[in-house]
Amino acid sequence: AFVLGVFGTLIINVLLWQDSSRELSKQYQSREDKVFESSRSLLTQHQIMMNALRSFFDASNEVTKEEFSLFSKDLLKIKSAIAFTLDRSLQPRYLSDPVFYDAVANGSVHMDVNGQISYEVDNFSTIVIGIDEPAQPYLVYAISHQRLQQKIEKNNHTCERFTIGDKTLSNLECQNYGSRVLTSLFRFHSEQ
Repeated sequence: AFVLGVFGTLIINVLLWQDSSRELSKQYQSREDKVFESSRSLLTQHQIMMNALRSFFDASNEVTKEEFSLFSKDLLKIKSAIAFTLDRSLQPRYLSDPVFYDAVANGSVHMDVNGQISYEVDNFSTIVIGIDEPAQPYLVYAISHQRLQQKIEKNNHTCERFTIGDKTLSNLECQNYGSRVLTSLFRFHSEQ
C-alpha cells in the first residue's frame, strides 16, 4: 500500500508538472509574440516615417526650412526620432527639432571607400537617405537611444534587448534576470 501511495503521488506530481510546463510555455510564447510584434511594428513605423520624409521632398520643387520643420517636428516626436538634411558640403542644414541642434552640430560625417555617406550623432542611430533636393541632397534620419530605452523599459517582467546598428539596448529586467536563480525559472527572456 505504501509503494502504491508513493507511486500514485509521483504520477500525480509528474502530470501536474507537465501541465504547469505547458501553461508556462504558452505564457512564454504569448509574451515573446507581443515583444516581437512590438519591435517589428516600431521598425515598420520608422520606415514609414523615412518614406514620408523622402516623399515630402520628392513632391515639392523646393522645401523651405519652415516647411520642413512644420512637417517633420510633430511627426517625428511621436516615434522618438529626428531628421535633418545635409547640404552639398555635407553640413547640417534643416533640422526637424531645434532642441537637438547641438547634438547634430557636434556629429560627424564619414564616407566609406564606396562613397556611402554616414553621419554619427551621439546617442542616436542614423541612416542617410538620398533625396531629390539639389541644395541639400541628403536626409539623415536619427533614432534616439534614450527614447528607445524608455520604450523597452515599459516591458517589465520581460527581458528585452534591442539592437539597432552597432548599439544594443536592454531593459532593467535583463540586468536583474541573471541575479535570480529560482525566480528566473518562471520569468520570460527574449532577445531580438
